[in-house]
Amino acid sequence: MGNAAAAAAARRDPALLRVALLYGPPTLNTIFAAAPSTTVPGAQLFASLFRLDAAGEPQPYLARRWSFSPGRDTLPVHLAPDALFHDGTPITSMDVAFSILATRDHHGFNTMLEAVERVDTPDPLTAVIRLRHPHPALFKALAVPLTPILPAHVYGDGTPLREHPANWRPGGSGPFRFKSLEPGADIELTRFADGSTRCGCARSC
Repeated sequence: MGNAAAAAAARRDPALLRVALLYGPPTLNTIFAAAPSTTVPGAQLFASLFRLDAAGEPQPYLARRWSFSPGRDTLPVHLAPDALFHDGTPITSMDVAFSILATRDHHGFNTMLEAVERVDTPDPLTAVIRLRHPHPALFKALAVPLTPILPAHVYGDGTPLREHPANWRPGGSGPFRFKSLEPGADIELTRFADGSTRCGCARSC
């Protein structure tokens, strides 16, 4: 769509936001690319445990409560009880564990989660992140867009993660859902119904 036509379309629909990306994305899964062409749409498609405020302090997203152990090597995280993936499946601690370990093992910046030894899942809404040693940048690593929370029931089907077709048609956990992709042209996302509560946000995402 040309610039004039895009501007006209935006004027006709005040609910439409168009964002220009310099290049097309190599993937829509932010585990596999840190370029803005992936992270800009990916941050809308996938929620993370935390968001960071202007001071770099963690704020609730899918995580509602958390507290470090005295030695700062264990971080229990309590999830929003009403958070859903875009297909309506509840987001659980199993998805969190799957996603953190997948990011640790596959992200181009995977040293950011090198300190993670394992993630325990004592109940569906509690994930306990066990560290090999204290990690001062853990909250940053677990925030948008570095560690997306992926649906384990989709990505855990045995297909190699880098080759998974869901990387191009993601069913995510964020405030917008995937609608369509026209390579070299448009990525279209639509608002996830009731996203302000379903993705675990304390306010609109």
